[in-house]
Amino acid sequence: MNEQRVLIVGAGPAGLAAAGALAHLGIKSLILERDSVGSSWRGRYDRLRLNSSRWTSKLPHSRYKRGTPLFPTREQLVQYLEEYVAQHELDVRPQISVERIDPDGDSWRLETPSAGSFRAPQVIVAAGFEHTPVIPDWPGRELYRGRLLHAADYRNAESFRGADVLVVGPGCSGMEIAYDLVEGGAMRVRLAARTPPGIVLRAQGGLPTDPIAIALLRVPPRIADAPMRIVSLSASGAPENSRSGLSLWVLSQTTCPVSASVAMIRPS
Repeated sequence: MNEQRVLIVGAGPAGLAAAGALAHLGIKSLILERDSVGSSWRGRYDRLRLNSSRWTSKLPHSRYKRGTPLFPTREQLVQYLEEYVAQHELDVRPQISVERIDPDGDSWRLETPSAGSFRAPQVIVAAGFEHTPVIPDWPGRELYRGRLLHAADYRNAESFRGADVLVVGPGCSGMEIAYDLVEGGAMRVRLAARTPPGIVLRAQGGLPTDPIAIALLRVPPRIADAPMRIVSLSASGAPENSRSGLSLWVLSQTTCPVSASVAMIRPS
């Protein structure tokens, strides 16, 4: 039995942030990771950039290194996470998958298939909620003879040159993948949305909007929504969104608005 003071499940940004904050207080922790540090980010599409700026995307007690662009790339984020582990001397055990967590007296017992049992009075589960791709079981899906691909498996537009592509879902990934397909030479790209998406510009006047948005969420909606308007896509054929401001959107929806660049939403 491996006894620890604190066990953390998952070596993504959340798990590393928890471990880094604990280390700053002099509390050691052990991180169990089923793959590698930041594994969920390593396999994302090639052109991925964070939709939040490096100012609001850093982990506790560590900045991005000098020269990192305002919106870091996939590779820069993974490098930052790896350097964070080294800088704070975090104990990460890769290739260990946790299968069970059970009460054990005044502690918790974690069972793994490859490294036996671990025990600790404090356990932080930071395994993420988007690590397992799911494609809906649409009626008639088995009859479709075309290519059906989850966003998690998309890398770039190379194999879609000249293709007619439908992207389902106008979230951050869907919007950016659709834009990547257009730039990458797809013959036609359409974006399917159940409801009009809420979109805010990622940057205005060369400055990121996410620090402003975070601050404005603390003031009344009628004040906050004046500078942070939801972008209209009516010029591209989409209906107007009934929630025109960021605060009203956040208060009335179960999802966050999409952060997009001007190039992604300009009419063709």
